[in-house]
Amino acid sequence: MLRHKTWWLLVALACFVVVVQLCLWIFLMQVQLGLMSAEIRDLSSNVHQSNDFVRDYMHAYASSPIENYVRFFYTYPKSEVESLNNLSQEDPLLIKHITKFLLIRPPKRSKPRVLNYDVSKGQGKRISELFKRKTGGIFVEYGAANDYYESNTLFLEARYNWTGLLIVPNPFNFGLRYAARRNAWLLPVCISLKKSPMMAKFNLERDVNVHCMPLYSILKAFNATSIDFFSLDAQGDELDVLRTLPFDVFDVKNTWLLVALVFLVVVPLWWIFLMQVRLSLMSAEIGELNSIIRQRNFFVRDFMFAYGSSPIEDTEVRVFYTYPTSEVERLKNLSQEHPMLIKHIKNILLIPPPKHPRLRPGIADESRGQSRRISELFKHKTGGIFVECGASNGHHLSNTLYLEANYNWTGLLIEPEPHNFGQLYRFHRNAWLLPACLSLKRFPMMAKFNAMREWSKIDSSGINVHCMPLYSILKAFNATSIDFFSLDVEGNELDVLKTLPFDKVDIKTFAIEFSNIKEGKEHLRQFMISKGYYELPSTQKERSHLNWAQEDCIFVKK
Repeated sequence: MLRHKTWWLLVALACFVVVVQLCLWIFLMQVQLGLMSAEIRDLSSNVHQSNDFVRDYMHAYASSPIENYVRFFYTYPKSEVESLNNLSQEDPLLIKHITKFLLIRPPKRSKPRVLNYDVSKGQGKRISELFKRKTGGIFVEYGAANDYYESNTLFLEARYNWTGLLIVPNPFNFGLRYAARRNAWLLPVCISLKKSPMMAKFNLERDVNVHCMPLYSILKAFNATSIDFFSLDAQGDELDVLRTLPFDVFDVKNTWLLVALVFLVVVPLWWIFLMQVRLSLMSAEIGELNSIIRQRNFFVRDFMFAYGSSPIEDTEVRVFYTYPTSEVERLKNLSQEHPMLIKHIKNILLIPPPKHPRLRPGIADESRGQSRRISELFKHKTGGIFVECGASNGHHLSNTLYLEANYNWTGLLIEPEPHNFGQLYRFHRNAWLLPACLSLKRFPMMAKFNAMREWSKIDSSGINVHCMPLYSILKAFNATSIDFFSLDVEGNELDVLKTLPFDKVDIKTFAIEFSNIKEGKEHLRQFMISKGYYELPSTQKERSHLNWAQEDCIFVKK
């Protein structure tokens, strides 16, 4: 009888252990699910903000007074400054920003220096003696000009294999430090005199704005649990910097934490299986999002080099006509229906109307009569949708300005020539803008654009302009029905129209210039008839004057 009870007691104990382990496993998986969900939300938000960040970054970069290659590290988009300056020094978002975007890791191949003398005023040698010539120590240095004189850490690094963090606020000195390729992390910021980030002016040859980060945030981002030597030279602000530092936080204490988790309810095994599936899906999503975040930094750097070598002098416009090599290579093999190409045009290239467009009621017809004829055809309809390719500066000979000003039409203006686009951009029309040309194929292409201002066209000479397929542009613009399409591409009209799947778009009327088409007007007319359009006949009065009837055809959908 005693043996029988002992046997049942052992079985009960074994069951209890299994249940506890099972419940502990479920609890840990729930914790992991919560952490991964938070990370996915954070990464998704970062990805959505990437496009606005790049454009904001470019404008800040163009107006920077720093002229050499370190300008990249000392460029602060307005949106970034405003979002960080309200954060406290312990905010995880601030610490994460310093870790991901500001800290520069040591070079992969850094040759160890042979240094038999101390370039500082003796501090390096004194520290090495204090630590009994310890090897592999950790340092943080702020304020030394460069490595050729007065560096308090170079001797420790070269002689005893120390490493650490070099904080360099001066852009000129940072360039020297960056080129020296020391075996240490770099941080191109100054140290804040408050417990939050701040902007400060550094008086070099001219004032330069530098972002200042709290020392505590920097040390948390650097993630060194123990620092052997801190060298601080803030040119008189040392005490203010030290007052921001919570010294009690850096006391190292060993803490043992024992957590007892006991659950007496057995959770069904199918729940565990579902959570495992969800974990694997979320892991894959995190990997994809992390890849996008890493690519963003490479894209910005690639963008900078392309921007710097651009022949366009107008810096405001140059941003829109800068094509990084990585972007061109990624897009050139995509078909006109590829979702990635359509998403790129929508998120990167399309420019929304200004918040306060200039309204021009009662403006005269700037075209040669096409706008007035279209208005009559639609019985003076209000709120129509147009697309104008070859929009020029937005007013001279514009086929759509009259409709916008007098009948509240809106739409998309496409202009590939940078000089004209600059005037169009600053004209503040109530329409979307696209600084690109139309591709003559069913996929993107780079084309030399002969910049003859008003009569610009694709040619064998000129500047490089990215050309996008017309169908991809219309899909990105997301207008299910277009009332009026004005097409003027100086002789390539028929080639552009042949790329368009007419069965997938709804364009009610076309105004197409035929005077430069090498096949002639009749060839164009037969092509449009085959697509379900008829030519709107011009009147005797229109044919007798130098107007649109001698250069343009209007086609109406049957």
